[in-house]
Amino acid sequence: QAEDGIRDVAVTGVQTCALPIFAEALAADGKHDKAAAEYQKLMVQFPASKKLPYAMLKLGDSYDKLGKAKEAKAIWAELRKQFPASAAAKLAEQRPGVAAPAR
Repeated sequence: QAEDGIRDVAVTGVQTCALPIFAEALAADGKHDKAAAEYQKLMVQFPASKKLPYAMLKLGDSYDKLGKAKEAKAIWAELRKQFPASAAAKLAEQRPGVAAPAR
């Protein structure tokens, strides 16, 4: 049973690392709809992941490339709300149509 637990942790760790890499490769290949699905999968399956802010940023980028500006702006705004001090939030502020937070 302990081996199952170790395997589960290892698989989860690999998935957490692999999903954004896979999604990035899809986006680089112009498959933004599939990339968005992978970023969403990471957000749902691993909500406590350290990669969540990055996934949110890139999900917004994928939406933007798909012409879904409203959805992109919404996810970037949520990123800035949930993770205001993250590097991803700072990058989100530079995206088109995203206002910097009030200071």
